[in-house]
Amino acid sequence: MNRFTVLYTATFLLLLSCGKREDSKPAEQVASALPAQEQEIQEQTEPITFETIKGQWHLVYPESLGYEMQFYKNYRSFIVLYLGNHALLFKGIYTIEEGDKVRINIYEMKRSESTTAINKESGFTKTKSSYFLFQCYTAGEKQNKRLILKPVKIVIDGNDSDGFFEPVLRLKKR
Repeated sequence: MNRFTVLYTATFLLLLSCGKREDSKPAEQVASALPAQEQEIQEQTEPITFETIKGQWHLVYPESLGYEMQFYKNYRSFIVLYLGNHALLFKGIYTIEEGDKVRINIYEMKRSESTTAINKESGFTKTKSSYFLFQCYTAGEKQNKRLILKPVKIVIDGNDSDGFFEPVLRLKKR
């Protein structure tokens, strides 16, 4: 093919794609073709409430990596960060701020040398000036319910600790 043919074909295809077509793809097909990060923006989310956040949420990767968050109806929370050969555990009290942010005030934490036999009752150290602040939404229905968290501020013992969480966490409900 010569350059003129290629240029003509490209121009023709461009003009066709700019025109309004009645048989265009539904939004679901277009969204499924987008990369995962762009799909997240397109996903239908709902603001959290004290009712929708309650329960156990988890995100598990191979080789004992991942997150587990439990939000109880008495506003207590329990968070586990699985880090391969050990885990970090946090006990806290949560509240919802500004309609889309959950703040977890951490009052105890500990490191567990095991990721399978975690003692949730004893061995914790009291913390001061520690909290997690997440922008938070729910998405999906019943068996496919997800909690979407975006860390806003992570402070442990008064120090910024921005490396604890991924930029976006998508935890599934148990």
